[in-house]
Amino acid sequence: MTAAAAPADDVVLAADVGCRRGGFRVDAAFTIREGTLTALVGPNGSGKSTVLRALAGLLPMDRGTVTLDRKLLADPSSGTHVRVEERPISLVFQDHLLFPRMSARDNVAFGLRARGMTKAAARSRADLLLGSMGLTDRASARATQLSGGEAQRVALARARAVSPRLLLLDEPFAAMDQHVRASMRADLKAHVSADSGATLLVSHDPLDVLVLADEVVVLEEGRIAQTGTPAELANRPRTDYVARLAGLNLLRGRARGMHADVGRAVVALDAAYDGEVFIAIRPTSIAVHRVQPEGSPRNVWPATVGSVELHGDQVRLTTLGPVALRADVTRSAAAELGLNPGLPVWLSVKATEVTAYPA
Repeated sequence: MTAAAAPADDVVLAADVGCRRGGFRVDAAFTIREGTLTALVGPNGSGKSTVLRALAGLLPMDRGTVTLDRKLLADPSSGTHVRVEERPISLVFQDHLLFPRMSARDNVAFGLRARGMTKAAARSRADLLLGSMGLTDRASARATQLSGGEAQRVALARARAVSPRLLLLDEPFAAMDQHVRASMRADLKAHVSADSGATLLVSHDPLDVLVLADEVVVLEEGRIAQTGTPAELANRPRTDYVARLAGLNLLRGRARGMHADVGRAVVALDAAYDGEVFIAIRPTSIAVHRVQPEGSPRNVWPATVGSVELHGDQVRLTTLGPVALRADVTRSAAAELGLNPGLPVWLSVKATEVTAYPA
């Protein structure tokens, strides 16, 4: 992931988006390579949808450039702004935006007809796409007769029908139930692999990132906080948001050899370090005790249970104390320990379960 200044031969999109919405500013530079999907993630209000709208031409930029296949689409400094309808870009909104009086088939065929394809050919292409999404029996239904998940699948088919060079997806699976979502992920993955264009996906679902993304761009407060492959972000998160996305606890401290100071506590490390470090700990690596443990763990801290909730097939605790951590325990362990908010406990972590890396 590099800045947009000098795109490589396989780069489809080179973007340096700079724009303001009210008092909020977005500045984000990244590239997307041919035949790949980049996930744009971040907390609510971080500017993700603003970036998508700027790339599509729906929102003017006040600085930066957008280049698609080395063709300049936007550059405020030179007054360049290619119109929305002239950009080879499709954008799928979270709220579908289908034509309500048209059938699902005609919604998908609309863009093809606008590009000069005959009505019969466009409808035939639309039927193929709807069939690939399990909507053959809904092709004749009007948009107003579709469920939210069906409407979103139609919107995806319509966006893909015109073979855009850049496909922009804003939470495309949000309205779908779990089994349809899994099928759509597989379908989108196959589409990306077979297509020569580029895809930018906005999602809050960590599974979308893990399953679909070749690269990840993390946007926080309008700025890029971290980029990399899903594995790189999962192994070395650099912000609390990325750590939560990866399912990790993240601490920051100053290391001196095999120990690091993290506020009111000291953490024993897996190796020797010197200087500022990040420290990642998996919730499943944290043992919870009612009394101070004895024995091998080198990291032991007092804590108070903050909250208790189900987390998959385990119980997730948030804790308060010298080191505030999230810990996962089995349901039977939670019942045996009598875990409730306000309960004093002890946390222990083996040094071998602590991952440190330079900050």
